[in-house]
Amino acid sequence: MRDEHMKVTATLVDHPPVVPAFASRFVATDRSIVISGDTAPSDNLVKLAKGADVLVHSAKYPPVIDRLVARVPNAAALKASILAHLTSAEDAGRCPGGRRQDTRAFASGAAGRPRGD
Repeated sequence: MRDEHMKVTATLVDHPPVVPAFASRFVATDRSIVISGDTAPSDNLVKLAKGADVLVHSAKYPPVIDRLVARVPNAAALKASILAHLTSAEDAGRCPGGRRQDTRAFASGAAGRPRGD
């Protein structure tokens, strides 16, 4: 998509069983930002993020996942699935993107405590 103010591109990323899953790049006249979406490590994301001003990358943090799945009957299977389908905070930090090393942000949908705590 493109208009006189913004160009938006997307690429497929790896987030099974969700297919298709996308990362997006937004380019304005003076800056660009890439948002990973939920993804396992992805070569397509690395290519999309190259040269961007800012990379916002979804990342998993295992101690939060342990709390998240603690009360689920299939906790072990759920945890294994989450770990297999998301990028670790360490791997997200190594993902090239952002013209400066301080132009990265990390996001996690599981950052809070499970309900009832």
